[in-house]
Amino acid sequence: MIYFLKRLPLAFLTLLLVASACFFLTKAAGEEAAFGERNPPPEVRAEIERKWGLDRPLHEQYLLHMSKLLVLDSMESRKQRNRTLRDVLKSHLPPSLRLGARALILAIVLGVPVGVFCAIYHNRIPDNGGTVLALVGVSVPNFVLASFAIYFLARRWELFPAIGWDTPTPPWQLGEGMPAFMHGIWDEIWRTRLWVPAACLAAFPFAAIMRLTRSSMLDALRQDYVRTARAKGVAAWRVIVVHALRNALTPVVTYIGPVTAGVLTGSLVVETIFALPGLGRFFVESVNNRDMPLIMGLTVFYSALLVSMNLIVDAIYPILNPRLRK
Repeated sequence: MIYFLKRLPLAFLTLLLVASACFFLTKAAGEEAAFGERNPPPEVRAEIERKWGLDRPLHEQYLLHMSKLLVLDSMESRKQRNRTLRDVLKSHLPPSLRLGARALILAIVLGVPVGVFCAIYHNRIPDNGGTVLALVGVSVPNFVLASFAIYFLARRWELFPAIGWDTPTPPWQLGEGMPAFMHGIWDEIWRTRLWVPAACLAAFPFAAIMRLTRSSMLDALRQDYVRTARAKGVAAWRVIVVHALRNALTPVVTYIGPVTAGVLTGSLVVETIFALPGLGRFFVESVNNRDMPLIMGLTVFYSALLVSMNLIVDAIYPILNPRLRK
């Protein structure tokens, strides 16, 4: 608990620095960033500056900016009338969260067991196969995987829809014979419009988690406490799961924390290829439109999500390593 509480002030300081940096970088961009390509008459410019608070002293603008971040409805878009940061998060965040959650589940559920399996069969055929699979996941960009998925799965084999949002079920009706309570689970499993892009988005995190798990497990299996447990006749599965895996998960959890923030907010490339109305795609559109309030708000939101994930990792550390509980 103390280990976790010590990091709370640093987390708040990080968010404060990010919000401040966003404000001052925006001011350094000048009036062109505020007005875009428009060149309004002086009286119109003065009215716009008064509305946005650009005519105030710098310190007042800074305080106004920080206060608006606390109330999401105050961060109003300068390009889209009556649309605030809260409206943007409400409409674009759920698709990204649903996509990212599936990608994260795939990366963890597949990456950790495959890494453990490769460590157990070190330098043998399963290990070599897993290493090749991880190399493909790290080397091939997700937009290439997404393009291949659309070409083969959607166009050639017609297993999945190439366009649309949240298609419920595949063409075949394999779930007809299931009990009624299983229909919802079946529809969720075959919600193909999300699981296919989620698999493309999960390729790199899966490879990284698999490699981290493998190397950590190899190191843990060579430790004296593992040899002692084996010498005492402890079951092999218990040695791997209870003794080795628990200590090997520390670097894996360290990686999962920050990568969760990026995956949960979606991927611009994957969302664009599959035409998903996610937050990452909208963020880049805001940058292209020079919509400064939304850019600053979304940047701080991304930072807050990343800091939150790191805090969760700090809270998990004492569970994995009892020495940090003091």
